[in-house]
Amino acid sequence: MKIKLTLIFLMSNLLSFSQINFENKITLIDDTHNTYDINAIAIADLDNDNWKDLIITSYDDKIIWYKNVNGDFRHFQRNIISINQIDIPKYITAADLNNDGLQDLIVVNDSSVDNIFWFQNLGNGDFSSEILISDSINGASSIETIDIDNDGDIDILTGGATQAVILIENNNGDSFQAPQIILWEFFY
Repeated sequence: MKIKLTLIFLMSNLLSFSQINFENKITLIDDTHNTYDINAIAIADLDNDNWKDLIITSYDDKIIWYKNVNGDFRHFQRNIISINQIDIPKYITAADLNNDGLQDLIVVNDSSVDNIFWFQNLGNGDFSSEILISDSINGASSIETIDIDNDGDIDILTGGATQAVILIENNNGDSFQAPQIILWEFFY
């Protein structure tokens, strides 16, 4: 009797935890909209319409914004933020660096010198040309933004080739301090 109850219990659990079916896949961006070899993406509401937009970078030196209209990226023209201004933009994130209520873009490139750039969101779908934040980080990797010193502006954190965590402190949205190593790890 115990064996029958155990088998019934196991069968009922197997049937109740069966595989979940998902809807058919939907391609948000196809080859007609795509750029060459996407290497980074970010999600942010760039136009303050309460819909998260898609931003991509590519190995052919482009930064492109796809506007999200009611959950749909497919039927709207892409906005080119940058073409050939930055050599291989490899990391991207969004944050309001100058406290104007608009999400700006912060980009790290992958060339002989790793630079960190800021594209200021000017509103109405317009962005500034690249603004150099730092050109002195060896092997910049990934990028994060946070108000690390609680002074009301967004600071930048990145990694470096020397296993360091580097802080670039924001000076009220109009300039940045020189990069400072805040954590340095030696591996033996």
